[in-house]
Amino acid sequence: MFFRPDDSAERRPTVILTNGSDGQNVDMWTYGVSAAVERGWNALVYDGPGQGQLLFVDRVVFTPRWETVVTRLVDWLAARSDVDTNRIALTGLSMGGELAPRAAAYENRIAALVAMPGVLRPWLGFPAEIREILTRDKEETNNIWNREVVPELSAAEAATLRKRFEPFSVPAMLAARQGKMFSTPRPSSSSHSTSRTSWSASRRPHWSWTTRASSSIPGSRARCSTS
Repeated sequence: MFFRPDDSAERRPTVILTNGSDGQNVDMWTYGVSAAVERGWNALVYDGPGQGQLLFVDRVVFTPRWETVVTRLVDWLAARSDVDTNRIALTGLSMGGELAPRAAAYENRIAALVAMPGVLRPWLGFPAEIREILTRDKEETNNIWNREVVPELSAAEAATLRKRFEPFSVPAMLAARQGKMFSTPRPSSSSHSTSRTSWSASRRPHWSWTTRASSSIPGSRARCSTS
């Protein structure tokens, strides 16, 4: 969605507003659109991979290559007669605080960047218990998740994990819609370990890491339209 102060053809500075992992486009109005328009700026709000309609309707999950998204947005803005291409700013809210800096590092037409908060190592945003389960062996990682963690999750913990992992793989998203935890098939009872570690004690928690966002995801499929 493209917002501008008036219908004139004046070339204006423009800000691109990037949401986080579970925000809605309407959030961007209070985050910065209204302030931009009041100050004579244009503002562009969009759904990128893993966000809004692209996730829930088109099933396009997150890609770390956010520069492929923003570059197409800048191309679109540069083709407009009412955008000052020397004054295009990019912002990122929440998870967008990691996505926007990555995009700005590659897209040299971005004149200013605001990340709230600035995130340099997203991996550290996960609880230590989650980070501990990722081993070099996918099968081992999945076994820990399926055998030791999922059976011990409370309803609230399971709901939180379903929500947080939803944007990162299509199987996880579809499982979350059904109120399930995405996991690999449970092992037979004969091979199931008799010892379990509770989530609260957390030796190592887990879920299936076998499905990841494909590097071929069309990150450029950001939606924007004139108003």
